[in-house]
Amino acid sequence: TREMIDVLRPAEKGAIAAGDLDAVVGTKALRPIVKGEALRWTMLGE
Repeated sequence: TREMIDVLRPAEKGAIAAGDLDAVVGTKALRPIVKGEALRWTMLGE
């Protein structure tokens, strides 16, 4: 859910951009994600 995601700025290189968060919501993590870790598309599946 959107409530589970915080926007980190400045974003790390390769991280999912804040403008793409709508596409992130509803996906499943492929592995555990640590709080504060930058999201990358390779971490997410359908």
